[in-house]
Amino acid sequence: MLEEDFRNIDFLKSGSPTQRAAWDCLESLNILTQLKEFDPLLAGTIPIGLNIEGSDLDVLCCFKQADYFRSVVEELFSDKKGFTIKEKTLNQQRSIIASFFAQGFKIELFGQKTPTEEQLAWRHMIKEWELLNKYGDKLKSQVIALKRDGYATEEAFAKALNLKGDPYEAVLTAK
Repeated sequence: MLEEDFRNIDFLKSGSPTQRAAWDCLESLNILTQLKEFDPLLAGTIPIGLNIEGSDLDVLCCFKQADYFRSVVEELFSDKKGFTIKEKTLNQQRSIIASFFAQGFKIELFGQKTPTEEQLAWRHMIKEWELLNKYGDKLKSQVIALKRDGYATEEAFAKALNLKGDPYEAVLTAK
């Protein structure tokens, strides 16, 4: 699968049971359509088949005005189970993170001014997909086992590939 294929989540319909359930969830809530003006992309472990129990659905968004994005997200999803919204500064950028639960998934909506395909979560997912394609099932098994032991995805890749330095940076430059 090529990077651009991840922009359209329809590939999830023929994936693993978790991927099919994720597609059903996102479609039934109409999340990607409702957030279309923010160029939403699904990132994280579920699209690339590295999910473990409790993995969430990460929807990346790009906003021009943070307050407007926040108001749209609150209007659309504040009635959902466990809804929270907070602001953080990540990579020197104002970031808005909303989360809620639906159909057995925790859904996290992440917004920044950075275009979605340039956001770190997207870049990490694409690089991890490339590494999985290069190193195959052995790497996939190692990463999943490390994730079950409590490692974050990038930390698990760094450990499995013996990458040095900050795991989040190291994964992006891994060969």
